Amino acid sequence: MDNSPQEVDFSDYNHILTVFIELRGRGVTVSAQDLEVLKSWATDRLNPQSIADCLVAISQDCQEKGTRFATTLKALDRHVRRAIRQREEY
Repeated sequence: MDNSPQEVDFSDYNHILTVFIELRGRGVTVSAQDLEVLKSWATDRLNPQSIADCLVAISQDCQEKGTRFATTLKALDRHVRRAIRQREEY
């Protein structure tokens, strides 16, 4: 088994930040912690479009329930990973 790290193209994940910032609706900056979560998604090779789709679905769910969308990616990490894992099982 090859244990050498493979290169990850982080530019594919920039779109996720744009989607998150738009959905969050608060400022245009993200924290170092948010960037670490984004990096972990990239390192784990989660599909960027699937992540963006999950963020939109979470936002829509919040709107329907009258709750506030999370202000950090850290707060969304487990939910996103669970949703992607469930999608991959089908």
